[in-house]
Amino acid sequence: RAAPGAPRPAGPRPSQAPMAPAEAEAGGAPEGEGGDVVETAIVESKPASVEEFLALCKEQSAKRSFDEAAASAQEALALAKQEGDADLQALAMCTLAHMQSRSGETALALETAKEMRVICHRAKSVTGEVQALVEIARAHLAANEARPGFRAAGAAMKLCSKGVEPDVAVTAYVAVAQGALQLLALMSGATLRSSQTAKEMDNLAAKAFEAAEASSKLMDEVEDLNLVALILHWRARVLLIFRGKDEEALESAAQARFLCGKIGDRHLEGETFLVLAQIYHKAGAEWATNAAHDALEIFTELDDSAAKDRTLE
Repeated sequence: RAAPGAPRPAGPRPSQAPMAPAEAEAGGAPEGEGGDVVETAIVESKPASVEEFLALCKEQSAKRSFDEAAASAQEALALAKQEGDADLQALAMCTLAHMQSRSGETALALETAKEMRVICHRAKSVTGEVQALVEIARAHLAANEARPGFRAAGAAMKLCSKGVEPDVAVTAYVAVAQGALQLLALMSGATLRSSQTAKEMDNLAAKAFEAAEASSKLMDEVEDLNLVALILHWRARVLLIFRGKDEEALESAAQARFLCGKIGDRHLEGETFLVLAQIYHKAGAEWATNAAHDALEIFTELDDSAAKDRTLE
């Protein structure tokens, strides 16, 4: 026992338990009645507005959680309908259709996009109708329905002449290029080609080139870097089908790959590595194998079996 008047040893009193540093800083653990410790649970707040649900959808899409993203877009659409906001409703429907396509629900995506087109047409919203047609095209193309996809994309591109923002117009141009290339791939696989088929293929190639060049001319006016990367990617793919355009194709693909790395779009980066592999292979360059390996590595990381199979072909 310490002598009377001796200084008390440092540290907690015998009746006290030592406090954790975090508790000490906060003045001790929270107490309820009778000194009982009250445990607090951290509850993650749920989005409460259309904009918040769409922001969550974007985050989920970036992680390639397309089913979850579609569910968030559905919530956004329900709220927009409750609020009676036609613009937000169109935006939510456009996002929902896109997420449904990405998740493989192409039939649902078509249904959503067609409903959106009707609404926007009645409201005389050219921008909304263009976006709806682009989503219709994307859904068809995702389902390997090249002809109706190309037709919808062409209708969207035609509507752009009535005046839409560059970010909207380029999505239509890219869809036309994508649809034309998909249709060309199907037709080139045919065993017999008539003169009429050959003429149609030439027209498709010309339309793909026209769309790719139109989108590239708007690049400086496009604010979304994801769209810029998409423009460059599809321009490279289009140029690849023409003779004497290899250098331009390589330049566009290299720029697209750089942008994909910058914005973190791993899937488009993998697809662009595939384009680079094709360009190098066409030129007889030894880097083709390296580019294909890089694409395979990304698709393996993303667990995209379909893309892996295409890479291995």
